[in-house]
Amino acid sequence: MPEISDSERKARRRAALLSGLVMPGAGQWSLGRRKAGAAIAAAALLLLALMSVRVFLVVYHGLVPDGELINLRITPAAISAIHRRAYVENWPFLVAIIALWAGSVWDALKR
Repeated sequence: MPEISDSERKARRRAALLSGLVMPGAGQWSLGRRKAGAAIAAAALLLLALMSVRVFLVVYHGLVPDGELINLRITPAAISAIHRRAYVENWPFLVAIIALWAGSVWDALKR
C-alpha cells in the first residue's frame, strides 16, 4: 500500500467528517469525485423522501381513518399506534439510509 501524505490524510479526514456530519456524498464531492458525491447524495435524498412520504401516509391514515379531516382522532393511544407503525413499516428505509451514510464516510476516508 502506498504511503499517504499528511495533506492527503487531512483531506480524507475532512471529507469523512463532511460525509458524516453534513450529508452523505459531501466528502466525495470535496475530494473532487463529483459524480460519486452526487450519486450518493441523490440516493440518500431519494431514500429520505420515500421514507417521509410513507411516514406521512401512516400518520394521515392513523389520524384520519375515515378520510374526513373533521373526524381527527388525536388520542395518546392513536399517537402511540402511529409511532409504532411508522417504525415497523419504515425500518428498511432507515437501515438503508444509515448504511449509505456509513458507507459514504468509509469511502471518503479510504479512497
